[in-house]
Amino acid sequence: LIAFLGMTGPASLDRETAIIEACRTWSRSSDNQSQPVRQIASDGLCFSGPINDETSAAFVSALSKFEPSAPVVVVVNSGGGEINAGIAMGEVLIPRQTTVVAQKVCASSCANYLFTAGDRRVIDDDALLLFHGGAHRLDEAQLRKAIAAQVAAEQVEAQVAGVRAG
Repeated sequence: LIAFLGMTGPASLDRETAIIEACRTWSRSSDNQSQPVRQIASDGLCFSGPINDETSAAFVSALSKFEPSAPVVVVVNSGGGEINAGIAMGEVLIPRQTTVVAQKVCASSCANYLFTAGDRRVIDDDALLLFHGGAHRLDEAQLRKAIAAQVAAEQVEAQVAGVRAG
């Protein structure tokens, strides 16, 4: 595991590694095509696939089977999807003690809302964590105001031009 954002003890790391490996095995099987979520042991959950209303409901349902106060490791592999579905998934993680692991790809709604909702966040070996967009777009006046509060006035135009070009 290449990046840990948070601290934990050696026994927890061994358990997390076992859950990550079990999710890796599951994601290679054809079983993950028929179900986007799978419980791994009493403290592990795998999610793989697009984020939409159906997969979000399956995720929320699977997570509800865990004891609310128990630590849970959630391994995610998703190219993202619908914003509101991703937000709903992240909101059920926030009150829990969770480690969220990005495995293979965690992009867009996965990165913005699931990955960031964990108490601890881990990027697995060779995984891609890709943030972009957000729930709300800024118009140019809002963009100028946001930038002006953080950088010198002469740099605002360069920042706005960079956003326009990008």
